[in-house]
Amino acid sequence: MSLKASLLSSVLCASACAGDPTRGSHHGFVVDEIGRTVEFAEPVPARLFVDYRAVSYPGRIVEYGVELDGLPVVVTYAIDPSSQRPLQTRIYDGVSLTPLLALLADDRTLDVTAGDGLAALTVHDYTDPTAAAAVGDAMAIAPSLRPLLDAVLPARSELAPVPAFWQNVDQPTGGDGEVGHTSSSGRPLLSGWAAPVSLLGSLFLQSPCVDAEAGYRCPCMHVATPAVGEVETCTGRPPRQPEPSDLRLHNAR
Repeated sequence: MSLKASLLSSVLCASACAGDPTRGSHHGFVVDEIGRTVEFAEPVPARLFVDYRAVSYPGRIVEYGVELDGLPVVVTYAIDPSSQRPLQTRIYDGVSLTPLLALLADDRTLDVTAGDGLAALTVHDYTDPTAAAAVGDAMAIAPSLRPLLDAVLPARSELAPVPAFWQNVDQPTGGDGEVGHTSSSGRPLLSGWAAPVSLLGSLFLQSPCVDAEAGYRCPCMHVATPAVGEVETCTGRPPRQPEPSDLRLHNAR
């Protein structure tokens, strides 16, 4: 089933999604039709059906159409340099597009808000899991949304190429803006980013760490990939951003 009630791809996707990934583009917008169930074992187990991925390179936003237990959901991951909280993850009902959950963050502070705006949680120093402090309501996130949150889809290069803007690159020189072309060039998109993790690395310290009882508690996670860098919550070691050598190795593959 193709999730037509999407935010970006309602304009872009002219045909139903197929079983094999296909690609179409228009003026800086790209849609990848995935149409398959994916399962991730690390760092947090997650299984979900991904219908499509749509990317706005000018808007620096990635959208996924997903089915969770047969229910369609749309999730967007955006970078807005003009916002106080430039990293913005939003989840919507896939039929009505009613907002379900929003996670807004900068390099140190994470705000989590339920769709009705009544429940809110703020986590200070979330990029240092050993020092993070949560203030506000513990978020009773629907169990059905956990696989989507825990998967951190923008970091999954096995689904589709990772857009260069997730490496904090403002102006890619390649034709499609993917990491493989421009991960080590261009000026920073968020020049003030001072977290000990990359933009993608911070996503692993946002959604999977929001706890319905404690408010914020990271599970034991270890992530180490060229696109993400290293994120470690198991031993207390400080995470690090990707090294230039890691990115060059990734580009050479």
